[in-house]
Amino acid sequence: MRLRSAISSALAAALVGLALAPAASAATVPPVTIPEIPANGIIRLAGDDRYQTAVDASQLFAPGISVVFVASGQDFPDALSAAAAAAHLGGPLLLTKKDELPEVVGTELDRLQPQSIVVVGGEGVIGADVFDLLKTYSDKVDRVAGGTRYDTSLALVDFAFGDAENAYVASGKTFPDALAATGAAGALGAPVLLVDGTAAAPTDAAVAALKRHGVKKTYIAGGTGTVTAGIEDGLAAAGFTPDRRGGADRYATAVEVNRDAQGKPALAVFLAAGSTFPDALAGAAIAGGLGAPLYLSRTDCVTEGTAAAVTSIAAPARVVMGGEGTISDAAANLTVCAPPTPAPTPTPTVTPTPTPTATPTPAPTVVAPTTDGMCPDSHPIKGNINESRGTKIYHVPGSNSYSQTIPEECFSSAAEAEKAGYRAPLN
Repeated sequence: MRLRSAISSALAAALVGLALAPAASAATVPPVTIPEIPANGIIRLAGDDRYQTAVDASQLFAPGISVVFVASGQDFPDALSAAAAAAHLGGPLLLTKKDELPEVVGTELDRLQPQSIVVVGGEGVIGADVFDLLKTYSDKVDRVAGGTRYDTSLALVDFAFGDAENAYVASGKTFPDALAATGAAGALGAPVLLVDGTAAAPTDAAVAALKRHGVKKTYIAGGTGTVTAGIEDGLAAAGFTPDRRGGADRYATAVEVNRDAQGKPALAVFLAAGSTFPDALAGAAIAGGLGAPLYLSRTDCVTEGTAAAVTSIAAPARVVMGGEGTISDAAANLTVCAPPTPAPTPTPTVTPTPTPTATPTPAPTVVAPTTDGMCPDSHPIKGNINESRGTKIYHVPGSNSYSQTIPEECFSSAAEAEKAGYRAPLN
């Protein structure tokens, strides 16, 4: 069953009763009561810690309810699965430590006097001492657990749901997508099934559970980086029409998951932190029970897409889960995050054109004449220096003056002699 009611038009004058639709197995279910809605429409549920925040959410329920779910407040998987189950059965979700039931939780159970309590998770998550203590608050206490978080999720689907045409599939490795799916699932009376989002295909147990409950369509919360394409293909092959709802990040995914709610009236819209799970868990159960969309917020602002989605929904109340350190007043009032500062355009590095290195002119090959005033056969060109005239003249073999010239230097060729500053004779 799901929480349903009409909201009085005189919202500012009195408490707003959101009645639970009666379950098939229960004659009457006490109503949920939301406090007087402020002028800005924002109701903040926040306690000193996650356990108190869950109690604050639970206090929207009147005493005598049929069921309370209790899950670990120290990790998110079991509580995420429990939120969808609690929403469907019309009960709150309270959190506990493994080996100690927080005093505020015991006090709230005393107030609620539930007909039954469902403990979610094995003794490694919620110990036997806490389980036994819970028996003092209700005559009927059940434990729903599996060997893994995924088995626990399957067990909760079997425990809380009968036939369900739709089901949401979300990763059990991270919390944001499954959290956002709870409200959307509640609107359809659908379970939220946690899977190992990195797996190549859905497990046989998951496929069998979906078939057992008569599921025809599956909504996949998150992109392929969260729930693989192989899981999507496996669901399709098993006959469950998949509809993937994913965005560029967790905030955009929450908008996509809840896109069917946009532009339509709702009893409330919920805002939960996208960066931390504890305060959001109990709110997910309430959102799911109301069939109200649940969006994710940054600490100090919301994304443009989130602001647009929330604004499009005609909801009299905006329920913010957590204190100002979790979701600031600015974020609660839908202050849009400033766009990221663009990275400065790098100044192009101009690579200087290297100055060409001149190829050095090789020094002329020169040797000294032999002691008898002759040039060797390897360097037959005679270089003669006339210091009084300031001339340097070379002579080649066979020229008129060659045999009469006593060289100062010898060269291998006329070109080598010219490199050394010599010239040919004028006649």
